[in-house]
Order: sequence, then structure tokens, then C-alpha cells
Amino acid sequence: MKLAKEEWLHSTDGVVKALRYNTKKKEFVARVNYMLGDKEKEEEMTLSDDWVIDTYGKELAQKLIDRDEHGEFLMPKTEEGVVAKFPVDNRKIVRVKYVPATYVHSQDERNKKEIVTNEVHSKACFKGMLEDGCVVTLPEELVTEFFGTNFVNECKTLGNKKFVRIPPGSCRSSVMTLFPQLRCENAPPVNFMQGGRNTCVFSLLASAFHHTAIPDLVMVAKLLQENLHTFSGSTGCLAIAKQIVEENVKWLQPKRIPKYFNWEVDIHHYMFVVGVIEDSTKCCQHAVTIFRDWIYDSNEPFALPLNKESLDCCTWDIKDGVVHEASFFSRFCDGWIFQEPEEKRKKVLDIYSPSARKVKKQRVT
Repeated sequence: MKLAKEEWLHSTDGVVKALRYNTKKKEFVARVNYMLGDKEKEEEMTLSDDWVIDTYGKELAQKLIDRDEHGEFLMPKTEEGVVAKFPVDNRKIVRVKYVPATYVHSQDERNKKEIVTNEVHSKACFKGMLEDGCVVTLPEELVTEFFGTNFVNECKTLGNKKFVRIPPGSCRSSVMTLFPQLRCENAPPVNFMQGGRNTCVFSLLASAFHHTAIPDLVMVAKLLQENLHTFSGSTGCLAIAKQIVEENVKWLQPKRIPKYFNWEVDIHHYMFVVGVIEDSTKCCQHAVTIFRDWIYDSNEPFALPLNKESLDCCTWDIKDGVVHEASFFSRFCDGWIFQEPEEKRKKVLDIYSPSARKVKKQRVT
């Protein structure tokens, strides 16, 4: 999403205050100052080679490349002797809509019928709704790159009917890579990490199920993994995951996460919670699974302990080993609860729990 907004959400002019070249990544980096409301902000942004050459010329671009060994910024000006401006926007896309092409209609006066000509009145395009309600035009190739083919096809099927919410599934670097102390010694492993794919709903639920070692749930974990590529990035990924569980594990009862769900008091040991996180920036593009005091985040190699600090970490925007946006957990805005009903509970989760298996092993010994 951060790359996407740098590419196409251009509405605010930012003044390039300094510029350098990063040889390792082979890209130009600028310090850009811009106004956000009535406050001045500064941010480092990647600029395309073409933009730098068109704005400053090849000679300055080569100087920047030559001076990279010292990691130095230059204070560049254009050939006209003024500081350059680069479009900047920090708003996030929350919904997308496909607008089909429209064609010119003409009237057949004799038969009183409308005739559609081949002349295009307006081309097909994608519209993105930003977090503040503004709407911008998005190139289809970038919508496909960042949100996947399934999402693009669903938008096209719906046509101009409504804006579609961005499905959960965002990828990022592991928090544990930056902060190894977050890993607990007894933390369950996350067997199915999503990597660079938008598959968090399937991967994290499969990991939680697999760790229980319950035959029914291990089988469902396999089914979820088999459906990764088919439904990754789909707006119906939550509903599809729920359907797979419901059809194969009769002793788990599905329930939609209520509007005022409180994770601190409403979660108990006989439920799996698959929740879409809404963070402090109003972003709702990542999900986690909670089971028995552990948070399964498919961006992490091991589960995180269930607490507010861990939930906050799950919302962070991490890129190239740096926390770009340390947001906070606000609430679970959507998702499903799978639980053993109290009145029909067979204690399946207790029978197969690690402590029960340990006692059974001691008895056999």
C-alpha cells in the first residue's frame, strides 16, 4: 500500500529539499517537505530515474550516483534555479470500484430505438476511495499488482454498483526480526507463513489448527492451504474459510464477530478467533487468529503472546528492516469465531491440548 500511494495518490506538492542516490538499491532518494493540514512534514521518498533526469538533467544525476559512497544528500535545484516539487500523499486506499466504459448512444428516429455506436464516451477505469472520502483514479495494472487478480475480477463483476473494501491479507517483514525479545520460549511455531502472498486469513487459521494436532483440524489446515492460490486476495476469503471449517468440523460452531467484541473479556479457551484488525490509521487490511492466549500472525515465524503490545505490533508497517508506521490496534472490525458450544461441549480441545498429551504420555511411561 505504501508503494501504491507513492505511485498514484498524487495530490499534494512536496518540495524536494535534498537528494541522493542509493547504489545498493539502485534508486534516488529525496527528502521531501510538504504540508499536512497546517503542519509541515518531512519524509524520505523514492523517486524514479526518469523524474530526476527530466527535472535536474543527466549531469546532476551522475553526480548523485558518484557521491553515493559517502551517503551524501545534495541540495539540488532545477535548471531554472528553483527547488523542485514532487507530488506526495499519505492517505490510504480503503475501497476500490470498477467503472466500465460507456459508449455513445444515438436515436433511430424511424424505429424509435437507441443504437450503441463503437465510439467510446469514457474509458473503463478503477476508482479508489481514500480514508478521508476523496476518490482518485487508479491504473488497472497497479490495482492488479497490489491487490491481486481475484480482487480485480470481483470488482469488474460488480461493475459500477459499489466500492469494494480492500480484503485482509497485507504482507510485511517480521517484527521478531527487528525485536527478537518478542519471541517467547514456549511460543507455538507458525507453520504456514504467507510470505509475499495476500493469504493471511487462510495461513494463520491453518497454523492455529495444525498446532492443536487434532485430526479434524489438521485436515482442515491442509484444505485451507490447498485453497490459498484460488481465493487469495478475494473479498470473500473470510466467508470461504468459514465455509471450509463449517463443512468439515461439526463440533465447532461459527459465529460472526459482534460489533462491540472485547478481546480482553470475550475470548475463552474453547474458541478460535479469526479477526480483521482495524488500526489507529483506520486501516483494515490484516487479520490474525487467536487461540489459547496466543496470536497467530502469518507474517511471524512464531505466535505472539496475547496482549495489547503484541496486537499493536501486528499493525506496524515494516519495510527494509525499518518500522515506517508504528500504528496501534483499535478493534476487530470483522471476522469469525469458531467455538465448542457450552451446552454440547465434548472437551475435544481439552483432550488434545498439550497439557493433556503430556499427562497421557506420563501415564503410559
